[in-house]
Amino acid sequence: MGAKDQSSEHGSIIIPVKAHYKGGVFEENRSDLYDGVISLDGFSKILHIVTHAYINEEAIHRSTALKGARIYRDASRKGSFYELISIVIDNPVATITAGIITNGFYDLLKYICKRVVGQVTAPETTKVKGLIERKEPVINKLCDNIREPVKAFHRPIRTNRDVVIGIERARKSLVQYNKNTYDFISNEVYSELEYGLSCNVTKMNTLSEYGRVYLDQLKKTVPYEVTEGVSFAERLILSKSLDDTQNKIEEKIKIDIKKLMDKEGRVIKIYIYRVY
Repeated sequence: MGAKDQSSEHGSIIIPVKAHYKGGVFEENRSDLYDGVISLDGFSKILHIVTHAYINEEAIHRSTALKGARIYRDASRKGSFYELISIVIDNPVATITAGIITNGFYDLLKYICKRVVGQVTAPETTKVKGLIERKEPVINKLCDNIREPVKAFHRPIRTNRDVVIGIERARKSLVQYNKNTYDFISNEVYSELEYGLSCNVTKMNTLSEYGRVYLDQLKKTVPYEVTEGVSFAERLILSKSLDDTQNKIEEKIKIDIKKLMDKEGRVIKIYIYRVY
């Protein structure tokens, strides 16, 4: 395949993506087999999960659940250590141009792959801006679901901290992972259970475990995930809090939580264990 952006295959749209490995043994145009296979597997899962989210606006956990597209590994080129991937989107909407679909996909891939390592950037396309605004719980779940694949993608950096891994489109870098992003995603820690924290819900989807709350303790809004032990009645309290927030009613609720934090102690998200 190895096609340029916006090429087509029998009415489908082909989106080429490259993983570019630099530094360490990659300068000899070779890869450690074990590290390379783990990294490629992580990259494959990232692309499958993000592609499905882009097409279907839902977050899957298993890469094999991808619907609406196919992903191929292309033949390697000499000169630099690249993994060349072609994403084939089947049956694109006829009224949407290939350029809009392609640019939107690259934008979502860039946004998610940066956000999961703490590099939050603004989306550049209308498609991704709308997806974030309408489907923020999906975006939060998507970040959770690619966290382990992104760790696997970093595997060569674990072995040699001079290695840099890039995700690229034609003639343009989208994401760069290095020893700093490896440290970020490898040193996440969970806090002990904290009780009775005051908050109000700012975003949620009643069909999802994900949303956002303004946490008074931190004086900012953070993503949350509701754990399995939270009852239906407690979920109704979350829903009412969102209604109060939207109606500008200054009512607070209490939650018991654990925090997921990076190595600097910054909160990535919280897990809710009780609502009252």
